[in-house]
Amino acid sequence: MAKANERNFNIEDFTFDSGEIIDSFIISYQTLGELKVKPDGSNNAVVLLHGTTGSSAQFLVEEFAGALFNRGQPLDANEYFIIMHDAIDHGNSSKPSNTGLQASFSKYQYPDMIRADHVLLTEHFKLTRTRLTLGVSMGAWKGGNYEKQPAAGLGGALMIQLFLLSSPSYWQRAFPAREAVDNYVDEHIIPRLEGFDANDQLYAWNASQTYNPKAGLKNIRVPLTAVNVADDLLNPIELGFLEDGVTNDMTPGYGRAVTLPASNETTGQDSYIMSDL
Repeated sequence: MAKANERNFNIEDFTFDSGEIIDSFIISYQTLGELKVKPDGSNNAVVLLHGTTGSSAQFLVEEFAGALFNRGQPLDANEYFIIMHDAIDHGNSSKPSNTGLQASFSKYQYPDMIRADHVLLTEHFKLTRTRLTLGVSMGAWKGGNYEKQPAAGLGGALMIQLFLLSSPSYWQRAFPAREAVDNYVDEHIIPRLEGFDANDQLYAWNASQTYNPKAGLKNIRVPLTAVNVADDLLNPIELGFLEDGVTNDMTPGYGRAVTLPASNETTGQDSYIMSDL
């Protein structure tokens, strides 16, 4: 697979739903392939949307890219133009930590992230539609203006996040003994904490507080497939969110809800990165 092209797009004078205005901020993105647009506006653009605290980089790991982007695969980068961007406060896009604003960063929510995405696609890439849009599951307080990152609190938050985004059966399969767990913490968790910023995490998770897509589902006029996995702890299948939204809120014929059964291949919420599923 060819190396992705990484670029930045600068958005100016952006007004958040909170009323806050930011003079300029960066949306970082990566692309594969070449954009081809026909006179009627149809094109070969495929947009991939990452999850909370994720980034465009998650789509380039072998488990995902190796099953989709190579020649002859479903999202062959020789045929499609694949756009993978970092949402506000994610990846290399503007965030509390890399702007120096810390807790003064604008209090963005999901609708702000969506509008910024729209600006990127319509103003930068000049797209009026896409061929496909695919999305995957977003102590020492001192008012958020840290002199030193609260390592203990971040460590606890990361461990909770890891369990919510995976499944008990996966952890048992992957780490059946204490020694394996200790090695995982030493090799993966502790190094990961070095790049964790408390404000980046707070902002990313807080962005969903006011978001409820239910009222807008009836406006969807393109085929939509919503996929969950049976061992997802973050979106328990027992609550029936997907089925309720498709059946009761969408215009008949446009939506489909699919739940993948739990297996030795699924990993809870993080199953979205396993393209072979």
